[in-house]
Amino acid sequence: MLEKNYFFMGFSFTSIIMIVIFILFNTSFLEKVRIYENKDEAYESINKYIIDDVYYNANHYFNCVGSNEELDTEILKQAIEKNSSPPFKMKPVEMIKYIKVKRIKHFIGKTPLYTESDLYMQELIIELIASYDLINEMYSYYENNEYEQDDFAAAKELHQELIYKINKLSDLLEKFNLAYHKEYNEKIIRCLEEYKSNGHLSNYYAYRCLNSANEIRRYMIEKGFSPERNDYILGFDEEEFSNLCKAFRTACKEYERYINDSESIKSESNFVFISSPELSQSLQNMEDILPLIPEITVEHEMYESNRKSAIDDMFFDYYELAVSEYYKIFE
Repeated sequence: MLEKNYFFMGFSFTSIIMIVIFILFNTSFLEKVRIYENKDEAYESINKYIIDDVYYNANHYFNCVGSNEELDTEILKQAIEKNSSPPFKMKPVEMIKYIKVKRIKHFIGKTPLYTESDLYMQELIIELIASYDLINEMYSYYENNEYEQDDFAAAKELHQELIYKINKLSDLLEKFNLAYHKEYNEKIIRCLEEYKSNGHLSNYYAYRCLNSANEIRRYMIEKGFSPERNDYILGFDEEEFSNLCKAFRTACKEYERYINDSESIKSESNFVFISSPELSQSLQNMEDILPLIPEITVEHEMYESNRKSAIDDMFFDYYELAVSEYYKIFE
């Protein structure tokens, strides 16, 4: 018995070591479970999860069967017979998505505190997890041809539940986005006013650039930005996107003008000079890329083959580099 126990202890220890080695050397796994660096990054990610995982599946499904409250089983049966399988391809939600969404909960009580947004986020997470469960249930139901066993009885219930979930999730997401934009912008304004009133004008102009770039980044995320799909651009409002780009270019010009004005620099009180070649280059790269973003092809095959150099991916990379260079100055 003692030898048996030692065997199991040794086996368990070996298994743990193998798992640790797998995680340490599997960089793609580490990237997948990367913890959010701050509350705003966590909160902003909620749009992407809802669009990529819930809306994606719902749109494929509704395009086939329609979105009437009652499921027309005859139309569905005919479509299945014609295609020899359900004509909509639902994409199951991976466990890693559950982990990342649940991880957002850890930020709800942390600073900065958002009065309305925090409350909406609690509800959003609950509803999103429930929607994930429903998507996976529907995927299993149709993938395993369970409709053959119950003559589409469960299909009718799942159909109605999906409509209910989509409506509730969309309503919550809209309320959250409105509240978050308001509270986030109030935070930014307070920060900028503090820089200005304390005479930290180099900080003020640099931070305006980063915030303006982040406005574009957040706009793209809300429209459904994802390395896996690019049709989110079809949801752009041309005037709205153009105004965001103009605001960013104006902020960059004011920043460059200030840091290159020796008289302004000399007169800055409590002087903290925010300038580095890397920061300026990142801002310039973002500025160069902006006009190209609306021109990205909607041909998914071409987009997939060039994903590593996709323009919108590069904008996000340059933004992260700029933020990193900004904070390096204070290290």
